[in-house]
Amino acid sequence: MLIRIICLCHDVTRVKTEDKGNFLTGSSQDELEHMEMCEKANIGKFIERDSEIMKIEVFGEIEVWRNLRYFEFSSDRKFMTRTLQNT
Repeated sequence: MLIRIICLCHDVTRVKTEDKGNFLTGSSQDELEHMEMCEKANIGKFIERDSEIMKIEVFGEIEVWRNLRYFEFSSDRKFMTRTLQNT
C-alpha cells in the first residue's frame, strides 16, 4: 500500500518529449526523489494522469484510479489530500 500512496499522492507530472524522452518534473524535490526511487527499484511507477484518472504500475500490474477530490498543499495544513477510487 505504501508504494501506491507514493505513486498516487503527489503533484509530479510525467513529460514526454522527442528530444529528452520520458521524464518526471515537479515543484517538490522530495516527491520527485520518492517517485524516481520507486521507478529505479522497479516496484512502482506513475504513468499518467488527467483531471479524472491516474494510472500507476505497482509490482508490474497497471492500476487505474479515479480522482474524486483533491486538496492542494497549503502551508496551514502542511500537506495535500487526494480522495481516490480504484476502477
